[in-house]
Amino acid sequence: MSMRIYVPCDSSALAVGAERIANTILAEAKLRGMDVTLVRNGTRGMMWLEPLVEVETAQGRIGFGPVRLPMYRACSMRCSIRARILLPSGLSMSCHG
Repeated sequence: MSMRIYVPCDSSALAVGAERIANTILAEAKLRGMDVTLVRNGTRGMMWLEPLVEVETAQGRIGFGPVRLPMYRACSMRCSIRARILLPSGLSMSCHG
């Protein structure tokens, strides 16, 4: 079963590193043997939260943002556990959702 992850691709998200984050998610998924479908979407209008990465779950999407590379590992692991996914250890984010 493929995990669907949404990463924005509009100019404001790209300006703060969304492309690098999308590439890192895909590389990490490949490294871990995970089936990931990356969906490039637009922002939700909250520019302060960009790039906002969303993970589709059975309960709906869980948002993480703003995502930055690299930062500290503790936050990414805490958010990964909450979302029941494994995200790259270099990602740092806050959970929203």
